[in-house]
Amino acid sequence: MAITIEVCVDSLDSALDAGPYLRRDDRLEVCSNLIKGGGLTPSFGLVRALLHHMPHTPLMIMIRPRTGSFHYTPSEVEVMLEDIYAFKAVSIAGFVFGCLLEDGTVDVSTTRRLVEAASPLPVTFHRAFDVTPNWKDALDAIASMSGITRILTRNRDNSSGHMATALDGVDELAQLQMAIPKHLIIVAASGVNSISIEEISQFCPLREAHLSSGEVHTPQHPAGDRGKDLGFGHSEWRLNPSKLRKFRIWVDKYSV
Repeated sequence: MAITIEVCVDSLDSALDAGPYLRRDDRLEVCSNLIKGGGLTPSFGLVRALLHHMPHTPLMIMIRPRTGSFHYTPSEVEVMLEDIYAFKAVSIAGFVFGCLLEDGTVDVSTTRRLVEAASPLPVTFHRAFDVTPNWKDALDAIASMSGITRILTRNRDNSSGHMATALDGVDELAQLQMAIPKHLIIVAASGVNSISIEEISQFCPLREAHLSSGEVHTPQHPAGDRGKDLGFGHSEWRLNPSKLRKFRIWVDKYSV
């Protein structure tokens, strides 16, 4: 079975570097600030630039107004809705978001509002799923909302309760694959690379995989040093084409 690749990017440079390794059904998840907090809503300018340079590549847009928890205030939800309306005006493929209540369970009411705003474009419920207290209850809640087509998850290591990579949580990932309704797709994420994907796929046949193939890049020039001294940050996230190339080779081999 062919595996669809979703590459997470937060810059035009990273997206262009990913381009040679994407096939027709592969896509980009577009974010900002991947270096801290797991990615936020991207700028409209980035999305427009991607549409110009990569018009045939599907773009899934992250809707997340800040780092931190996935429990959002009414004001934050208003901003999320406005972002959805703005991005729907251009030729994107869909959205990525997820909302939780204060107790960590799925906020069905808020998530449904956003899904309805995104319609008819599909929605991926992102890794907010991984911090819910009970994945079976979360799955039931997500499955009840028409318009959500995917769940992005790395799942948990139940022995310790801490967040794990997709490889660490492969047993639970396999259980999730067995339990998921036919209209939903599991997208394996976090720690997915050319090495881990082989073991993951042995226990849990995958249809889609999500990765950044990135690393922290620290510019070596005076402007960067001065920015660090002023508290602006010194490093950025960059896609490593070599990592993605190795993953592409494995996927092509696996899909034969």
